[in-house]
Parts: sequence; structure tokens; C-alpha cells
Amino acid sequence: MNVVEAKEIRKYFPVKESIFNRKVRVVKALDGVDLNIEKGQISSLVGETGSGKTTLGRILVGLVEPTAGSIKIEGVDITSISRKQLKEIRKRTQIIFQDPFSSLNPRMKVKDTIEEPLKLNHIDFDQEKIFRIMQAVDLKPPEDFLNRYPHELSGGQKQRVAIARALVMSPDFIVADEPVSMLDVSIRANFLNLIRRLNAEYNVSLLMITHDVSIASYIGKEISILYLGKIVERGETKEVINNPLHPYTRALMDAIPTLGKKEKEIEIKGEIPNPINIPPGCRFNPRCPVAMEICKEVEPVLKEVGKGHFVSCHLYK
Repeated sequence: MNVVEAKEIRKYFPVKESIFNRKVRVVKALDGVDLNIEKGQISSLVGETGSGKTTLGRILVGLVEPTAGSIKIEGVDITSISRKQLKEIRKRTQIIFQDPFSSLNPRMKVKDTIEEPLKLNHIDFDQEKIFRIMQAVDLKPPEDFLNRYPHELSGGQKQRVAIARALVMSPDFIVADEPVSMLDVSIRANFLNLIRRLNAEYNVSLLMITHDVSIASYIGKEISILYLGKIVERGETKEVINNPLHPYTRALMDAIPTLGKKEKEIEIKGEIPNPINIPPGCRFNPRCPVAMEICKEVEPVLKEVGKGHFVSCHLYK
């Protein structure tokens, strides 16, 4: 059973060229994205800054409204329901933001931060539930953290509070938006293990958003590679990591630091293009080292080239 089913998700942001020019142009943050996440599954969404991955994550939990497309959470299309119904659905979806330093209210104690979503949604709870959640995220003993303010916590402890705040609502689906990117490298592995353990204990579906392929390869059952608002490759994580087909995916794999590694097989040039001026044809063609003439004219479609392995590239006809 799929907890999340997203089809043809598009998000366009209108932007004025300048205060003197009324012409409005469009930023195509997402341009037709499909994504399914099974019950209890961890899926990874990988892409560079500017690829649209955070926008997609916020759309999936109802924080941002898509320009077009449909999103079903446990069979309910959240793009075609009332605000009251959406509020009920959003109780079952949560998000963990990238920066724990800004996602917590500096004036609220840990206890109040974790209890806040329960109070806002008029959900009965007791102190025992708060203690259980805090212990689950390794804020032990809970008594030592209840009355602390964010400035009295380390970066890792802040992110644990943010995870506890998400879990306390007993959600069916959580979006984790780069949850370890602001943490020291020395504690990232512990956090990824914590997320895997919580996924197993609470049977919660999770979308891990990251720019780091190594994180995605460690934590997710399935992986989607997002480039400039389009998914260019997706499939089971082991299959995509062991057999990357799209040149962009292969370049991301090459970027993973490895001791004794030889020269890169594929090296992409420049930065991701401006989403206002998306290149014609394949949107990766200006940076692709194996681009052909057809790549500059015809946009490839995402098609299955192996069991459950999809790629959007003219190299695979």
C-alpha cells in the first residue's frame, strides 16, 4: 500500500523582472514529478541546491500548494479537499527541517516545543507520552532536558527535539529535509541510525531529502534523482547505486570521496541552470559530457529500462 502517491506535480513561481518592468516570468521549480512511497518505507530524494527537492517536500506535507498535479495521502487527494479536511490530513504528516537552530522557538522550553502540536490540535496526552518520545530520540534522561531552552542544547540535541516534535503526533508520513546537513560529520551516522530505528519502531513512511548520494545509499530503500524540477532516474537504491545509468547520477556517484579513488569517470561542468531559463531538450544537456544533438532538441521521457529501474536519457532508447 502506498502512503503517498504524487502524480505530475508542477510548481511554478511567478517572478517580476524588476520594479520598473511589469513583465512576469515563471520559475519552474517542479515540472511534472511522480513519486510513490509505500507504508513503512524510507525513500530518498537526491539533487543539487536549486533542483526543487525542498519545494516537493513541502508540497507533500501540505505547506505549499502545487500549481498542478495530484497528491494522495493514504488514498485522500489533498489537492481537492477543503481546508478543514486538509487540517485533519496534516495531523498525519510532519516535516523535519534542515536547520535545527532556526526551526525551534528560542523562547520555548523543550517540553513546550514537543507538546505544542498536541495542544494546537486539541489532542489529549500525558507526561508519560512525552517521556517515551524523548527517550526514543535519545534525549535521556528526559528530566534533564524538559526545562532547557534551545540555546542550552547542542546542534544534535536540537535536531532530536525537532524529531520528537514530529513523532509526538504519531504521523503516517514524515519529510526529513536534509536533517543531518547542519550537524557535525562525527554524529551524522548516529542520526541516520536513529532515523532507521524510529522508522522500524513506529512503522512511519519517510522521505529523506538530501544532496548526498552516500546518505541516500545508506538509508533509503528507493531513490529518486531530481534535476532542475524533473526526476531523471529512480529505482531501488541498491540497483541505482550499483548501476547508475543517467550521466547526472553517475557524476553524483563520482563525487563521493573514496580513499584511493582514481580520476573521475564523469565530471559535470558549471552549475545548475536558472529555472527561469530551462534549456531546450534535455535540461541536463548543457552540462552533460556525453550530450548528443538530439539532447539539445528533444526532451527525454522517464522510461523503465530494467525491473523497477527508470531513467530519462536518450542513451537508452
